[in-house]
Amino acid sequence: MSKRETSKSRTASVYRGMQSRIAALKARPSSDDVSLDELQATQEVSPSPYPRLVELALDPTLRPYEARRAVAGEIARGVPALAQAAEDWARGQEDGETLAQLLDERSIERNAPGLARLAEDVSFLTLATSTDRTPYAGSIVGRLARLVDALDGDAVTPELFQRARLLVLCWRAWLGGEGQTSSFFPAHQIVHDLLVRFDTRSQADDTGVHGTQETDLSVGSPEAAGETLLEHAGPGLVILPRLPLATSREARNALTPFEAIAGKSLALLPTPDLAAVRQRLVPRFPHLTGVIDQILTNIVPGDTLRFQSPMLLLGSPGIAKTTLAMALCRELGLPHRVIDGASTFDGMLLGASRQWSAASPGCHWDLILEHRVANPALIIDEVEKVGGSKRNGDLKSTLLALLEPQRAASFLDPYLEMPIDLSALNVILTANDLSPLSRPLLDRLTIIWIPSPGPNHLDALASSLARDLCQARGLDERWYVPLTGAEMDLLRAHWTGGSIRVLRRLVQVVLNARDTSAFRH
Repeated sequence: MSKRETSKSRTASVYRGMQSRIAALKARPSSDDVSLDELQATQEVSPSPYPRLVELALDPTLRPYEARRAVAGEIARGVPALAQAAEDWARGQEDGETLAQLLDERSIERNAPGLARLAEDVSFLTLATSTDRTPYAGSIVGRLARLVDALDGDAVTPELFQRARLLVLCWRAWLGGEGQTSSFFPAHQIVHDLLVRFDTRSQADDTGVHGTQETDLSVGSPEAAGETLLEHAGPGLVILPRLPLATSREARNALTPFEAIAGKSLALLPTPDLAAVRQRLVPRFPHLTGVIDQILTNIVPGDTLRFQSPMLLLGSPGIAKTTLAMALCRELGLPHRVIDGASTFDGMLLGASRQWSAASPGCHWDLILEHRVANPALIIDEVEKVGGSKRNGDLKSTLLALLEPQRAASFLDPYLEMPIDLSALNVILTANDLSPLSRPLLDRLTIIWIPSPGPNHLDALASSLARDLCQARGLDERWYVPLTGAEMDLLRAHWTGGSIRVLRRLVQVVLNARDTSAFRH
């Protein structure tokens, strides 16, 4: 099967999945649908010279994640049948495309412009909180561009119209893959930062800082807009010196995502204040204070954030090895990705040749192309469970080149079929058992033993887990109620140490019981 056919079948599969969710929601009883009073309330739309989508995009005070919860509340009040879908969407557990389509259909069926407004809210907030440039994101950006082009010149000032056009340009830059910064931010923050750069440059041009020639920021390509975000201060690294030779149209299309970084120096993220990182990690992992200190001493002092050697976190299952690795990367400001070793072979991790129909770039390219940095982090979970063979690719053998700095500096990329420089890539492995791992692999790693927590760590761990679970439910931090003495005694009776995964489930049961009790009273 060709790559194009694979893409088509995947798209069709996603579409069928979305249609089944839509059909299920449509099958809800009509008594659970929009009530007349609530329907009238949703029809009250404040007058604005802008269409709703443009109005949202231009709002400089918008906080997308908070707005998602507010919009979900409006949907729950106006359309009870969609309350659960809206709540799942607000938590990031449901796609906005399905929800927006359902609201649009109801707005037409019931002549309710308020529901159409909510559909626009869902569409834009899904885009604003996204980090993926999907076809759905492209459709929203395209719709925004068309709405801006159709604005009535008599209803808006020239300044606001110019700003709306600049905003569309920034969204197109993000959509084209050029709107990334050296940190991990959702689309709304990236576009806002890019717009600020435009404004700053425009003001500088007006005051003559850049000379007498004015820069027309209202026109230009997304690529030109995105180039400003590839500029960085401080050290950098050229990962891809040049593009490989493309002998066909398909080959040129496969190389398109790499054009933006070929021959360019990518930023090397700096080392943050490690004392502050430690201060934030220790309360979350009270049983791992010594481990955290050992990990932080493995970070090379200086401007560039990198580990002295790749790390392997070794310990029993369920004691937060992967959670610690992810929290460490977040606190260090490292873009990262977790790869499940139990279901991975070398073609999935490091890529497969473009000569194959199932060719794909490696996971390292996902991070580098998305975040435009040379030193992100790969977290390979349960590396001892990685399969492989001489025929289909042995990941453990392939990792040897990646984990040795000298060889990583001229790593032969399977997808591009040419050497690239991955010497700055940070790698963290986790394992429950060392016996399946080869001696050459272990020799390249700093092995850090992760001890299991004991009963003396219960209070701190349970409090941290309870807070995390409440945040996952969307509960405001100010409404968090600490675990009571009786609740702690209950946990103490059922958990005597060991797996944090088990403790998390127990804390979840306690919180559910608390919610049930509050509902009854």
